[in-house]
Amino acid sequence: MKKIISFIMITLLLCGCAKETSKVKPVTCGISFTARITWYNEVFVCTGEISNQTKATFEINEPEDIKGLKITCDGDNVTASFKGLQEEYDVSKTPFSFICAEVYGALRDTWREDIEVAEKEQQLYIEGRANEEDYKMIIAPTGLPLSLEIPNESFTVIFEDVKITNE
Repeated sequence: MKKIISFIMITLLLCGCAKETSKVKPVTCGISFTARITWYNEVFVCTGEISNQTKATFEINEPEDIKGLKITCDGDNVTASFKGLQEEYDVSKTPFSFICAEVYGALRDTWREDIEVAEKEQQLYIEGRANEEDYKMIIAPTGLPLSLEIPNESFTVIFEDVKITNE
């Protein structure tokens, strides 16, 4: 009898500790958005678009001195254009191109078929690993991204005005 009660208690304990999963599917491509990116003491505000063809573009609105800088991520290729100049980039050359590549990597990771959306305290989130960094993305009940955090790189992204672009 003690073994049965112990088994039931352990089973209940393990079931209570498991994270709940959700049937919500992330909608992280075919979208446009405004993003407020905080990286250490720097703040960037950009518009972004992730096409259904897995291509991402980010254009800086703030800070003013790099307003108009456009980063395009397509697979593993990153291209920057600014004031008529265009160059394929090593993402380590500028902070913003690095950040865009990290955001794109996390969004791209959520396109996997086996992606799992967890739920805790009525908050939907995805935890994963992209570009050799762990991330946590909070999503809305619609599947659209709300925020992204990559703790080891000390930056967070708040997604605003997220819209489905139907591309």
